[in-house]
Amino acid sequence: MDFSSLQVPFLTASPWALLALTVSLLLFGKIIPRSTYEDMKEDRDNWRIVAGVSEERARTLTEQQEELIAGLARTNEVIQSLHQEITRRSLSRGQRQ
Repeated sequence: MDFSSLQVPFLTASPWALLALTVSLLLFGKIIPRSTYEDMKEDRDNWRIVAGVSEERARTLTEQQEELIAGLARTNEVIQSLHQEITRRSLSRGQRQ
């Protein structure tokens, strides 16, 4: 088969032009080695795993904070009740004397 009749631009280019094009594409990141691509895929998958763990931790922290807030509200109620009782007793003691 005669490739010169196809008129494909890269077939008529000189070997130096093709080399320059390949090097340019490599330098600008338009083409990358397979090992780099595989590493990028692995990093992407690892990122998804880490993000899932992070979301689970955030959910757990939120649940724990809600429990702590509920416990603090009960503690606050007890302290206020004690304060009111102490105040009431001290006032009633002061009226007796």
